[in-house]
Amino acid sequence: MAFLIQVNEGVQSVVLPLGKAVILIGRDVDSNLYLDDSGISKNHASIVFSNEAYTLKDNGSSSGSIVNGVRVTERKLSHDDIIQFGPYTFKVDLKNPIPVTTSTTENDVALERSGHSYTRKVELEEIAGLESIGTLHVVMTDSPKTLPLPLPPTGFLANLSLQSRQDLSLRGIYRYARDGEVLIHEGQNPGRLFLLISGKWEARKLETQTVLGQIQPGEWVGEVNIFDPSGAMCSVIAVEPSEYWEITREAFEKFINESRSTGSSILIALAATLGRRIRQSNEGLEQAIAARPEPPPAQRSRFTPVFAAIAVLAILAAAAFFLIGNVDKSRLQAEKRQLVHERAETLEEARQQVDALQVTMAKTNQELQNAKSENEKLTKRVTAIQQMLDRLNEVKSSIASAAAPSAKEIAPSAAETAHNEILAKAEKLSGHPSQIIITKKTNVSLLVDGQVSGSAVLPEGLELPAVGAEGEFVMVEFGNAHQKIPKDHTNFAEALVAESEAAKNRPALDPSKAPRVRSEPKPLPMPKGEPSKLHSDSGKKSAELSFEKLTSVLEDVKLLPTLEEFRGMKTASASDFGRFVRSLEPRWKRAAKESASLLSLSGDRAEYREILKKIIEASEILDPARGQMFEAKLQEIDAAWLQLKTEEKIQSLTGEQSSE
Repeated sequence: MAFLIQVNEGVQSVVLPLGKAVILIGRDVDSNLYLDDSGISKNHASIVFSNEAYTLKDNGSSSGSIVNGVRVTERKLSHDDIIQFGPYTFKVDLKNPIPVTTSTTENDVALERSGHSYTRKVELEEIAGLESIGTLHVVMTDSPKTLPLPLPPTGFLANLSLQSRQDLSLRGIYRYARDGEVLIHEGQNPGRLFLLISGKWEARKLETQTVLGQIQPGEWVGEVNIFDPSGAMCSVIAVEPSEYWEITREAFEKFINESRSTGSSILIALAATLGRRIRQSNEGLEQAIAARPEPPPAQRSRFTPVFAAIAVLAILAAAAFFLIGNVDKSRLQAEKRQLVHERAETLEEARQQVDALQVTMAKTNQELQNAKSENEKLTKRVTAIQQMLDRLNEVKSSIASAAAPSAKEIAPSAAETAHNEILAKAEKLSGHPSQIIITKKTNVSLLVDGQVSGSAVLPEGLELPAVGAEGEFVMVEFGNAHQKIPKDHTNFAEALVAESEAAKNRPALDPSKAPRVRSEPKPLPMPKGEPSKLHSDSGKKSAELSFEKLTSVLEDVKLLPTLEEFRGMKTASASDFGRFVRSLEPRWKRAAKESASLLSLSGDRAEYREILKKIIEASEILDPARGQMFEAKLQEIDAAWLQLKTEEKIQSLTGEQSSE
């Protein structure tokens, strides 16, 4: 017969007979092989027997099914194949023979079945039909375990819940008895309670081989020794192959103390069983006395009191057991009612605590929202205060510069008079000059892709083209945007008056006297043997790591759309998320290869190289199991890229103005 054997290091092996049915593997509790791990899909894989061979089929799992180190979707299994499902490793054993006829050879086989490990001698024919015993549920966490097989709902066990029968089942052990095996020896204390599941037993006096009674499936044996741990009154023998469950007296007492409600029901049922068997013994004694031949009249008067005393003692014992049973039953029922009442009170207290926690959580969320709003207001106020401080610093600088004696201080009236005359002339004029000059340092906002990404300081003496005027502000062209600058920070009035007077004094242009356009001089030929400097600089620039090359790599991987798609896939299923991640692999591998080649180029911008290294790292962790790590790496790249774009924008704007 074929087996699937767990071979994880440091873990006790678990043997799963494959049989000739379909074996379902996954995190669903109804699977034949139940693997409890977050890396295992609910319906992970299956093993199918067809055409005298076993085939492993992956059912679209997120982490995949690995056979001999290779991820497969369907694979015919061979002997000694190594299968991996997430962190669990199994070995395929196909060398066990499946006999056609019953074999008398017996082997010691350790089986892990339904929550109980037991070792017994079984025939190979029995192993071949092992799949008929029902579903084998194996739970594998840090240490292998299995779902408990509940005790059968027979006799008074039918009144217990499934959970109670499972809990009780785990306290004992399932065993197998052969025909003729003695389970309880007369005169010895077994110290155990037995439940017959299948087969048949007999209670006998071994000396006389007298059969005192038969035990059928669903009946208990050993209840007397649970209440009175003394020698057994008779022996119990299996008269046919049987399966049974046993529990020690210590384990039974521990279960009764821990599960009072279920334990009281079991004690009442065992007491009833004990009373029934005492009544049966009394009836058997009466029948034996009635069937006994009548003694001679002389002897009857001698032994009749003895039999009467025995009958009275038996009746008194039965009555005592009955009264004790009723008293114990009443006490246990009272304890059960008390436990039910306590449980209801505990549930009510827990419900009230949950309600209180929910109210507290709602208040905390509200306070958090309020704190967030206050934080936003404080941030705005801090920004406004910072702007005020910047202006105050400018005022302080102007005051400090004005403190030194100058020619303006010696004769301020003449400069003021001239400035006032210019202002008076500018007020009479409309429009705006074509160019203005910054006379005071001015802060302006920088726009990158339509968003404010920082600020810049326009230095004194910077000349900018003017495109309009609005009230106390002049509109200038700065980079790719229009900026408002206070007129008193520029030479607006002086420039407007100067351009107006120049226009008045400019003579009309005579077309006949227009200057001729001279042709451009031809470039001088380069001396032979000397390379062009322009060509040399261009080749050197192409061999350097540049901003444009970095931009090309990031546009290829579609950084921002990928981040948006990742946020949208958080609620998707594991299979959809896996397909999405795998769809990103081609362009990220291509980007990693391009980044590696760019790192070999010259250039002293460390920021470029850091982003290229992050792209390579992101491609290495592109895996559905590490989706959160990949998303975090994307956010790092996005933040570094935004900062780099801002710096490049500032540098380009500053360079343009300085060149002009």
